[in-house]
Amino acid sequence: MAMPIQERRNLMDSAEENKTVRRERSASPARSRAATARKLAPVAEPTTEEITETRTKAEDTRLEQERLELVSSLELKRGELIERLDRGAACIEEARVQGKNVSDWEDYWIQLLRNYEKVCDQLAALTVN
Repeated sequence: MAMPIQERRNLMDSAEENKTVRRERSASPARSRAATARKLAPVAEPTTEEITETRTKAEDTRLEQERLELVSSLELKRGELIERLDRGAACIEEARVQGKNVSDWEDYWIQLLRNYEKVCDQLAALTVN
């Protein structure tokens, strides 16, 4: 049952040879490693500056898009206010000619005018920058 010493040595030598063969098979030749390194070189990690620049460009694009959307909505609001101011002025003049008290209407019209001025100021600030 006990294995003779020579057989044990033969088994151990055989196991060592198998390990060596497996290592040799799995090892890449130097030429192959160099080629792989060249292929991987262009795929290097981006630098911190490149990442920051990309984020900055993306953020600039997003901010510009938001600014354009705000300008568009303010222009629509300005158009609506112009229409309301024109209609209101016509109604006030007509009522004044008929002898009606239009002081409340005039106060409301002045509030509309102030809103129009605010919208125009915001548009001017957004289009100057």
